[in-house]
Amino acid sequence: MIIEMTKDIVQSIVAIPEVVRWVAKVGAVPNISANKLPGAFYPAIAVYEIENDPEMYADDEEQTSLLTFQISLFSKDGSHGTVQNLIDEKMKELGFIRGTKIPLLFDTDNNISNRVLLYSQEIEHSLYK
Repeated sequence: MIIEMTKDIVQSIVAIPEVVRWVAKVGAVPNISANKLPGAFYPAIAVYEIENDPEMYADDEEQTSLLTFQISLFSKDGSHGTVQNLIDEKMKELGFIRGTKIPLLFDTDNNISNRVLLYSQEIEHSLYK
């Protein structure tokens, strides 16, 4: 079974009022995307599914999957501090564990910083909706 949680994560992030206020709006829509780079409007957030691997088997059947997501916070002024903590809280509420620490990435050509947050969770198939 392939577990799809990208939409749930994006919806959970969009439900945080402070995050919606922080990101740029494209039209009236917050610049929060799934599995694609944001447009040229910053600040922006992108959610990427990195792994969705079978983890545990019983009786030759997949019982759990390990999901890993990357959440990138893009800004031109490095103002991601409060937002990253709100997203961290929300991901932990969803049962994810924050993973590897990645240093702040900086695109000097475009003057854009990228705070990368990595989260993983092992999910039992019988509990997944």
